Amino acid sequence: MLESERKLNEQYTELEIIYSTSPMGMCFMDTDLRYLRCNEKLAEINGISAADHIGRTLREIVPEIAETMEHIYRTVIDTGEPVIDVEASMTAGTDSQKKRYFSACYYPVKSEDGVVRGVSSIVQEITARVEVDKALSESQERYKQLVEHASDIIYRTDLEGYFTYINPIAISIMGYTEEEVLGEHFTKGVVQAYRRKTITFYERQLRKQIKNTYYEYPVLANDGTEVWLGQNVQLIWEKGQIAGFQAVARDITARVEVEVSLQEAHEQLENRVQERTKELTEANVKLKNENTERKLAETALKESQERNRLLLDSAAEAIYGLDLNGNCTFCNSACLRMLGYETQDNLLGKNMHGLIHHTRVSGSPYPVEDCQIYKAFIRNERSHVDTEVLFRKDGSSFPAEYWSYPINSDGKTIGCVVTFMDITERKRAEEYLLKYEHIVSASVDLLAFLNKDYIYQAVNDSYLDYFGKSRGEVIGHQASEILGQEVFENQVKPNMDRCLTGQQVNFQIWLNYQKNEHRYMDVYYSPFRESDGSVSGIAANIRDITEKKQAEEEASMHRERLAHLVRVQTLGEMASGIAHEINQPLAAIDSYAQASRRHLQSGKANTGKVEELIEKISDQARRAGSIISHLRAMMQNKISNPVALDINNLLGEAAKLAGIETKNNDCNLIFKYSRSLPRVICDEIQIQQVALNLISNAVEAMGDIADDVEKNINVETRIKDDNYVEVCISDNGPGINDRDVNNIFEAFYTTKDSGLGMGLTICKSIIENHGGKLGYSQSKTGGARFYFSLPVEK
Repeated sequence: MLESERKLNEQYTELEIIYSTSPMGMCFMDTDLRYLRCNEKLAEINGISAADHIGRTLREIVPEIAETMEHIYRTVIDTGEPVIDVEASMTAGTDSQKKRYFSACYYPVKSEDGVVRGVSSIVQEITARVEVDKALSESQERYKQLVEHASDIIYRTDLEGYFTYINPIAISIMGYTEEEVLGEHFTKGVVQAYRRKTITFYERQLRKQIKNTYYEYPVLANDGTEVWLGQNVQLIWEKGQIAGFQAVARDITARVEVEVSLQEAHEQLENRVQERTKELTEANVKLKNENTERKLAETALKESQERNRLLLDSAAEAIYGLDLNGNCTFCNSACLRMLGYETQDNLLGKNMHGLIHHTRVSGSPYPVEDCQIYKAFIRNERSHVDTEVLFRKDGSSFPAEYWSYPINSDGKTIGCVVTFMDITERKRAEEYLLKYEHIVSASVDLLAFLNKDYIYQAVNDSYLDYFGKSRGEVIGHQASEILGQEVFENQVKPNMDRCLTGQQVNFQIWLNYQKNEHRYMDVYYSPFRESDGSVSGIAANIRDITEKKQAEEEASMHRERLAHLVRVQTLGEMASGIAHEINQPLAAIDSYAQASRRHLQSGKANTGKVEELIEKISDQARRAGSIISHLRAMMQNKISNPVALDINNLLGEAAKLAGIETKNNDCNLIFKYSRSLPRVICDEIQIQQVALNLISNAVEAMGDIADDVEKNINVETRIKDDNYVEVCISDNGPGINDRDVNNIFEAFYTTKDSGLGMGLTICKSIIENHGGKLGYSQSKTGGARFYFSLPVEK
């Protein structure tokens, strides 16, 4: 009782230390939601002293969030399950004007009978993190808006010249989709005659590390037209090394065309005098051909219009045009398909806002004056939105991303062109990604992703907490820096190299915890494959199984000790028979020695006869020594050491000890060995213990059989399924009744008048630890038949 009170006092002291020193707010509330315990950190958060919390309800302390918090507390009390990572905001503490953010976890406190007696809460302030995240998000958004709405082309490539980013204006000018550009080499669209010169330009800038250069060259747009670009190219530096190129380019086609036109005009002026005479001569011919040319022009115009229609209908994105009244002037096939209409007549001349854009995502009306699409001709500016919905003919809606561009003619806005796409799948993927990121961040396992150079690309919070590192101290660093060079080279790198060949890898390793504590980790490496099937990285999942490993080792030691006790008990029961067996060779030795003495004392000693008697004495001594040696080996409590052995020889050795008991009880040991059996992987002493225990049970089972009935114990071996050798030990005793047969392998269950009831339990544990199986069935003679299997050597 005093020891229990001491432990309780120690636990209470530890709890007091945790409450008083914790950097997080902590409290305990009863089922009526009254504070029973509150530390100073939570008191500072709530702006009320810890003492004033005690006995007061949640609604009295924090009325502004009481309703939400009461619901959470009631959920924990009613379900008995914790609620974790609940984020909330409030104005509390000394600065009542500042909004503060908190993350809280709520855990049920149960009595020994499982009844919830209260709720323990842990509250952590995350205001700084929320404000940093918000500032970072706003900064990224401003940068994105700047780049996305720039009037110049902005793009980036990696060190080899493959596009990694390109802004929307580039897509608009060049006529390619983002998917058609990203991952392609920058020379793909360069006019063939300028490709070598363009590559040389980039190579020179990279070789001389010129920070900023200017270069002009022509590229082919998606429709085959030639566009001249004038661009400033900068080197991208990351971590002290050049990682690629970044360029800001402007369409200078008009300027180039003017320069070409001026050159052509100059040449035309010089040739005009000579051409004039020729023109006058040909004037009459031109007049005659004018009618023909007009007809050809009309035909070309129709062909051009048809090409434009085919181009519109071949686009994957939906496209339609609007006049200044918002009425549809044209639409392509993708537009009809996405909106659920059959023909253009269903849309042409109709007001598109009232038809497909009349309602917001929230379900509230969307006034036309607020419509982002109409800004294109109302304000003569481009607009881009991906947070709204469009409506189909059947009334259903879908999330859409759209772009609206003004149409100008002679300096006046005459309408706009709208391009949109259904982003249902993208939204679903984004939601899935958010859920996946939450799962990863909440996992207690250590999760990490490394590239082919063993450099960390991403880790979860558990990984950082385990090694006591910040994210900046891990991301971008090699695994050897975090795990240690010796562990990395000898244990981690070989397994990572196997994973990079495409294998799933699982292994265990001891690691030093941040507090210099040795921890046993279960490590899984999965190859990360690109769309083409190539392995580009490693997904690592590491779990701390130190307690499990220690429990297994303790269980193994316990099994070894228990097996030894059973073995000693079995040998103890056989002790009288073993003593009798040893007395026989000792008596023979004494007899042969007396005979030798008499022969020598007779004075008629025959050397050959004496040598014969001495040889018999030696044989009997070896016989007694063999019995004692085998008994000593069986008595040892040694660590299991499986090796490849001949099962027939192993059973023969066990039979030497068992033979003593069988002979004393008038039992016959009958061996039926299969020859040419493969060797088995086992511990010799443990398997002999199993065989000896089963034979001993058979001898005892036949103790009540009539004297005129022959008592036979059969020991058989055979191959099974090519992977196992099976041993069967059967008798012709009374067998095991149906009432006991299902319990014979349970610990402490015995059908004997005396004994521990652990023999068969230990035998089963030994065989299963060897990778085999121990079972029972009735023998053909009605007696007991036990069989066990052992894996063969590969």
